[in-house]
Amino acid sequence: MKKIFSLLFFLTLGMSFVLFTGCDDDDDDPIGGIEDCKVPNSVEDDYTDDANRLALRAMQASGINEVTISTALIDRMLNALAVVYKSDSLERDTIVSIYGIHTNPTPGFKQITLTVSTDTTQYPWVKNWQDGTRLTGNSQIDNLLTVYGLELGSYTEIDIDQNTRVASVVLSATNAVNLEALAGTLSTVQGINFVRVDEDDAINGNDITASESGSLITLNYSVAYNAKADDCISDCTKKRTWSFEVDLANCTAELVSVTGDPAPPIE
Repeated sequence: MKKIFSLLFFLTLGMSFVLFTGCDDDDDDPIGGIEDCKVPNSVEDDYTDDANRLALRAMQASGINEVTISTALIDRMLNALAVVYKSDSLERDTIVSIYGIHTNPTPGFKQITLTVSTDTTQYPWVKNWQDGTRLTGNSQIDNLLTVYGLELGSYTEIDIDQNTRVASVVLSATNAVNLEALAGTLSTVQGINFVRVDEDDAINGNDITASESGSLITLNYSVAYNAKADDCISDCTKKRTWSFEVDLANCTAELVSVTGDPAPPIE
């Protein structure tokens, strides 16, 4: 079994971890793993964004301001999600099949918007973006675009007043990165006036959160609502939470609590 060392700056576990994926047979082809614990492709397809976001939240909560999100930490979160997904508890069907709970889209890691000067005399590199060309000739910007896989999404000029014209530039990330950390670097580039990380479109107020203790990860699946499921985004007044304790060492998930308001009806 291949040993992968934990993040020295984040995970203080005195153990190695492996790529786990649920514990029962599945018709999907596995994406790797050991022995009889394999992550099915369907879990990777459905929960990769959740794993990326949980890993990013964990980094930000620990004050880690790296742009790159550790693949080892992402895998760890995906493994935990997969164990719950493949568990045989009735509550698993509630959170997966009935409510389809995923992470609330905060923080965003797919798109960033810049406000840029349109003065191509002072900032000649802006002309490339005006022409729809991704690389600008500015080595600092081009290095960031290349290293972190950012694509030019759109360039739109806006009149602020009679004397001020700026451009709104959207950059899209091909892979999940810590855009908040990247925004800090981009904001130091002369000609870039403002940087904003865009959140992904929210479907509802539901969320998944994670906390760690050794080899155990607690995943909290919450459905938020007002009168019925999927009827609110940020103005939800009620919430019900199912908490699972995932033991990655043994590939098991145990429901430890159900708290909050009654489960909402579905129409």
